[in-house]
Amino acid sequence: MEGGIDDIIVTARKRAESLQRVPVAITAASGEQLAQAGVTSLADIGRAVPGLKPQPHPSAASIVQFNLRGQGASDVLLTVDQAVGIYLDGVYVARARGLNGAFFDVERLEVLKGPQGTLYGRNTTGGAVNILTKNADFNGIHGFVGMDAGQYNLIAGRAAVNIPLINDVLAVRIAAQKTYREGFGRSAITNQDLGQDRNQFIGRASFLFTPSDKFTATLKAEYYQSRENGTLNTPIYFIPSGTLAIEAAVERGGGPFLGVASFANPTFLAAYNAAQADLARMTALGRADPYTTFTDYRQDDFNTVKTIGLTMRYELTDNFAIKSVTGYRTFFTDQHFDLDGTYYDGLEVGLGSGGIPIASGKPGGLVNNFPIANPHEQTDDFFSQELNFEITGVDDRLNLLLGGFYSNEKGRDLQVARAFPALTGIIFFNDGYEVINKSWSVFAQGDFKITDTVSITGGVRYTEEQKALVSRLANYVPATGNYICGTGVTGPGGAALVTTNTANCQSTNAREFTGVTYLASINWQVTPDILAYAKTARGFRGGAFQLRSPTIAPAGPETATDYEVGIKSDLFGRHVRFNAAAYMTKYNNKQESIIVTTPSGALATVIQNAANATLKGFEAELTVRPTTGLTIGGNLTYIEGKYDSFPGALPIQGGAAVDATGERFSLPPWSYAINARYEFPVGPGVVGIEGDWAFTAGARPPARLVNPNLPASVVDATVANVNGGSYANGRAALGLLNARINYNIKDVGLDVAFFVTNLLDKKYYYSGIDPSSSGMFVGIAGAPRMWGFTLTKKFGGE
Repeated sequence: MEGGIDDIIVTARKRAESLQRVPVAITAASGEQLAQAGVTSLADIGRAVPGLKPQPHPSAASIVQFNLRGQGASDVLLTVDQAVGIYLDGVYVARARGLNGAFFDVERLEVLKGPQGTLYGRNTTGGAVNILTKNADFNGIHGFVGMDAGQYNLIAGRAAVNIPLINDVLAVRIAAQKTYREGFGRSAITNQDLGQDRNQFIGRASFLFTPSDKFTATLKAEYYQSRENGTLNTPIYFIPSGTLAIEAAVERGGGPFLGVASFANPTFLAAYNAAQADLARMTALGRADPYTTFTDYRQDDFNTVKTIGLTMRYELTDNFAIKSVTGYRTFFTDQHFDLDGTYYDGLEVGLGSGGIPIASGKPGGLVNNFPIANPHEQTDDFFSQELNFEITGVDDRLNLLLGGFYSNEKGRDLQVARAFPALTGIIFFNDGYEVINKSWSVFAQGDFKITDTVSITGGVRYTEEQKALVSRLANYVPATGNYICGTGVTGPGGAALVTTNTANCQSTNAREFTGVTYLASINWQVTPDILAYAKTARGFRGGAFQLRSPTIAPAGPETATDYEVGIKSDLFGRHVRFNAAAYMTKYNNKQESIIVTTPSGALATVIQNAANATLKGFEAELTVRPTTGLTIGGNLTYIEGKYDSFPGALPIQGGAAVDATGERFSLPPWSYAINARYEFPVGPGVVGIEGDWAFTAGARPPARLVNPNLPASVVDATVANVNGGSYANGRAALGLLNARINYNIKDVGLDVAFFVTNLLDKKYYYSGIDPSSSGMFVGIAGAPRMWGFTLTKKFGGE
């Protein structure tokens, strides 16, 4: 047999190594492999990475949420650290804005699983995703141009060029991509297209500077901008007794709502009955067609992100080098979305910025608008600096890395929302006026070869984090022009302060969190092609302030201690690759996000600490290349978790806390993926046919996280979401099939491809939102079947 499986060189341990020689559960793929599989965004990579469940954020198209081995975060608040760390060319990305577009001109993707506490810039308890884009080089002028076209008016253009400016000293690579696509859904009221539309531009410049053979510097600058239409919230179930029916009755001319007495008023009762029938009609239409919503409120998702990364390495001797990684990332974002998906004023978010009015003008609605000093929903500046000392010795048996990390983040997190204005008469002004996060750590990790086949690895890190939240959260009352403070600031008599200026509501809370993390493993190279290892590792995630409920105490830091055994093997002359790992993770103070309805009617994300929890699972990857041109692959994952102690768990429907001890995580237990590619020569080129099938078994949310008024069929309709702790996890299982065929003429650098995603045209909701008191449950539809063409022309040996 010829044509064995290619080796992949990774830098998961901050040095170049063969993937199969790294005693860590890691999945990696080259940019070429990703392109052949038709992976064009981070949201697509889950079908190739066991244990990883990425998906678009329900309300932010530029964001991809990651859940890895049961760990994830459901929100993108500046006060909450992510469980899965994201790195772009070695620079830590604290907030995931813009990453769905940043997956472009990629050299390699690496996904490390389990706690990362001793090597990477920030501690994480779930894992790390490393995106490495292509560097400039000295191999002459080369690059590519390409375009995509397809369904929903998809049109995209991309290009890159590498230019050596000074031979062996200075080179530059410039790359850019512009993508436009209409959404696959629409509003029947405004006719705005919605649902994963694309209007993005990304530009990247990479500079390589090597004034000597001892010093290398790489500078990368990236600009990303998106001006997209936002989320598609489709009404799929209506609870007649919900608040939205009362709001709709007032808006339909039933008069003001005066409590129970209103139902004795024939005018109000007639409007109420008509509203119920109208809302039931919308949900029936929504269930029949998941791609149509009924919002009369413009949806927007605007992002501007700028990123700079500078990596410098100086080799002082053959055994000692210094490496510096400096990063800066800044962004601002504006979002407007209608959470109830109807033309009634249920819950609209993002009011006041971008010309979106707060007053609706409907009967019973708010009567005046008010200015917002800072028009952006989120603004953020993040600086990081990492310094490494790389040491080898003892006849190359020792590899030691010593390092330090520092980061400083400042931003504002503002969200203005209108909820049932005819009933509440207020605007929710969730203002994280200033969020400050600082972190520093020192760490060390080393590998030592005891024999030629047995080695040990050990590492330790100390982390200290300082976090502060300056909040001006308040409820605005348009009828009076006053704000009612929601930060705990009180006025005469001890009631919440009523003021005309939110500055008077300001409260400041600051905390410091510390943690020690570690890694220890023993590694046995059984044969040159088989590696076995056993390891334990501890990860740390800092505490979190309650940005939307600042009077609630902040959540404490979370630690995860992992125990893992694994094997990596290349068999039958590298024609079979089998990697597997089994693990158990013990959590202390596990952070859980839950979206609850506050007494005022607003939705609030609350971060809780579950005292203790245990997660168990295994994952396996298999790649077979039986003959030249044919590659078959697959992966299998099983995961289960439960709370060993969680006495104060909040239910989704509000009310008193319950004891959730013994409750199982609402995670899909089984998932698998199968892929195959066959290549054969035709004329001057090679035809490649590829297909992949990814299946996720149903999650089982506990009763605490399910609205008891919802029928099982509605719960089943919502596919398991990446968040392991909110109602957004439904019980439905889902399998998706994708296919791609391409023709490549290597001698002229030409590749043309035709692709189809969701080939079977499965209709599904990848998330569900239950603003519990409203009575309207909405589903967020996944993409239907979509097809397109890609054309790429490489030049200069690219």
